[in-house]
Parts: sequence; C-alpha cells; structure tokens
Amino acid sequence: MKKFLALALSLLMLAGIAAFAACGNAGQDGGGNTPPVGPDPGKDDPDPGKDDPDPGTDDPDPGTDYGTLTVGDTTLYSNYPSANIIYSFSDAQYAEEIEYEFESSYIRITGDTVSVRSLPDGEENVTVTAKTSHHEAEFTVTVSDETYAQQFEETVQYMESSLITHSCKPGGVIFAGDSFFDVRNFWSEFYTTYAGYDAWCAGIGSTEAPQWEYYARRLIYPNAPAAVVLHVGTNDLAHDQYATAQTAAKITSLFEAIHANLPDTHIYWFTIEPRTGISLDNILAVNAAAEAYAEGKDWVTVLDSCSAFTTGGGSGNWGMYLSDRIHPAPESYSVFTELLEGAGLWDSLSAD
Repeated sequence: MKKFLALALSLLMLAGIAAFAACGNAGQDGGGNTPPVGPDPGKDDPDPGKDDPDPGTDDPDPGTDYGTLTVGDTTLYSNYPSANIIYSFSDAQYAEEIEYEFESSYIRITGDTVSVRSLPDGEENVTVTAKTSHHEAEFTVTVSDETYAQQFEETVQYMESSLITHSCKPGGVIFAGDSFFDVRNFWSEFYTTYAGYDAWCAGIGSTEAPQWEYYARRLIYPNAPAAVVLHVGTNDLAHDQYATAQTAAKITSLFEAIHANLPDTHIYWFTIEPRTGISLDNILAVNAAAEAYAEGKDWVTVLDSCSAFTTGGGSGNWGMYLSDRIHPAPESYSVFTELLEGAGLWDSLSAD
C-alpha cells in the first residue's frame, strides 16, 4: 500500500513540472506555440548589408571620386569691406552648391559674397568651413580695421567718381593699372581717342599688381566689363628688378583674380617696356614668364608693347618716351591702341 502511494505522488509531481514548463513557454511568445526563429543576421546572413542600405545616405555610388573643393583666403578692410569668395572644384562635373559655416560676429556671407558685419579692434581671422554634399574645405577671412593702401584711397575714390561721370556701364572695356593709363597725368587724350566707344580708364600712378586685386573690387568688378586692359608690372619690377619670378607671379595672380571674379571677361596685358634703371634682360624675363603662363588660355592675351619701345640694338627707344625715360610720349600711345585693334578687341564691341 505504501509503495502504491509513493508511486502516485511521483506521478503527480511529474505532471506538475510538465504543466509549469508549458506555462513558461507560453509566456515567451504570448501564446502556446513557439514562433519560428529566423537566421541570426549577425551570424547566419552571409551579407547582412546587401538588402539593407544605409538609410542615412542617398549616394547611388558611394565609391565615386568627387574630387576636391578649394577655397581661397581673403582679407577685408575698412575701405574694401566685401569680396567674392573664390572657389574651385577639381572635377567640374561634380560642382555642387556650397554652404558656409562659421562662428563670428565680424563677417556675414550672402550667396558667395563675404562682407564685414563689424570691424574688430585691430585684426581678426575667421575660419570658415565650406560644405557641399560631397566636399568640405576650410578657408580664412581676415578682417582688419585698417584702411588698405591709404596713400591711394583718395585716388581710388576719384576714379570711382570718374567712371560714373563718364557713364561707365557693363559690357564695355576698362583700362586699368599703373600711370601709363593715368588719364589725369599721362594718357590725357584717352577719352578723345575712344570717343563714342564703351571704353573707360581707371589707371592709378605708382600702383603695383597686388594692389589691383583690391582696387578691382571697386573699379572693375562692379562694372562687369567685357574686357579689361591692363598695364601693370613696371612698378613691381622697379622696386626689385632682380625679383623677376616674383614679379611675374604677381602679374599672373592678378590675371587669376580677375578671371575668377569675371570668368566671361577677356584680359589684355601689355608687356613691360624698357625703362631707365632696370636691366632689359630682367624685363624680358618677366615678359617671357607671363607669356608662358598665358599660352593655351583663351581668356588672356599678352600684347608685346615691349618690342615697339625697343631699338634694334636692344635698348629703350628713348625717343618714344618723356624725358623721364619711363612714361611714353603722348604720340606713342598709338602703340597700345594699334596692338589692341590688331588683337581684335573691338571686333565684338562696336562703336556707338
């Protein structure tokens, strides 16, 4: 009898354990059946990312080489408070809209123009990040409370007024650079020579090529000329006649700046002519370097005025100069006008 009771109790205990186990399984899936188990995507899926693209990217081909974005540094002064942001994509087919990020109260950026919002006490450098969907680059905007080239500021203001007085308008030709194109003191017959033409002159005596990267912001770019005629470099070389490579680099840097701001504008540059105090060999070295730079570029033309002012013996033809042997005599300006005509300057710009 005792053996029978022990066996019965054992059977009841086994039944209870089985019922408890079944209850536990039901709690795992909310029902009495165990749900089917799929492969562990981290272990059994041979390519877990194949059918699950990254939802954070819309790049159809993440392996594409989009090239690089380069942005040039710039400096703003109290009298040059704005500038176009100059940038380039190494692969033009992937050029994209740019957004700019910075933390500063000194500047503002509207479109691709940076301008002074408030002047610092002295000078401040602002780091700006330029971003596209596939590019990123940093550049520096320097903001200064100084007046750039104070000694020429009054003349720049005069030239601004002169261009307005002579009804300067987009689509014409602006002559710019040093004293060779100074209508007040040297090329006094300019507006008579080009009467009826959309031609204006803004030359400033004693100026050098790097200064015109700033003067252009006020005298050239706002007027959107179809062509810019330059005479620069003679003063740069006069300051250091042995710095031929540096002088050539300054001249071509100005070409680059104008082209970047006015990509549809054609640039004409007159070579440096012989002048007293500078070796002709050094002058020719600068001219040759600029000519080499211009080769193959359809937006810049180098005009050889140097040869016209040089004798067959390899010296300056001083009879074509004023007594200072630096500036051309009034009648010698025909050299410049004839070279421009021969280069086809007026072919696309008709007289009124």
